[in-house]
Amino acid sequence: VNVFFVTDDNHVLLSVRAFEPYKGMFDSFGGFIDTNETAEQALEREVMEETGLTSDSYGTPQYLCTAIAPYPFGGEIRDTLSLYFWSQIHHNATPTPADDVASIVKVPLYATKTADMEQIKVIEPFLKLRDILSDI
Repeated sequence: VNVFFVTDDNHVLLSVRAFEPYKGMFDSFGGFIDTNETAEQALEREVMEETGLTSDSYGTPQYLCTAIAPYPFGGEIRDTLSLYFWSQIHHNATPTPADDVASIVKVPLYATKTADMEQIKVIEPFLKLRDILSDI
C-alpha cells in the first residue's frame, strides 16, 4: 500500500529509497500490509514509520489505482499487487525521513525533465496522479 503526498504548490513529496532494492530511486511512501491489518491501517502505519507524520498531518487518502510491481525477494523477482493512494499534505506538516527512507524530495507534479521522471520508481501511478489532479 502506497501514498503520494501532494503539496499546496503542485508538488509531490517522494521518498528516496535508502536500501536495495531500488536504492536511490524516488518512490511513494508505503510498504507491505501486515497480518490482520487493513490497507488503511497499513498506510497510516507505514507513513508514520517512514515520515513521522500522523493522520492529522494530511487529508484522507484517496484511492488512485492498483499496479503490478516487480519486487526482488529471496533471490527471485516476485510480482506484488500495489494499492496506490494520494493525499493532500497540510502546509504545516514536516515529514522527517526514517526507516527505509534516506531523504524526502519535492518534485513538481508536472515535471517534464527526463532526469526527474527516470528517477521515479513508480512512474505509471505518478502519471495517473497527474492526470487525475489536472482534471480537478
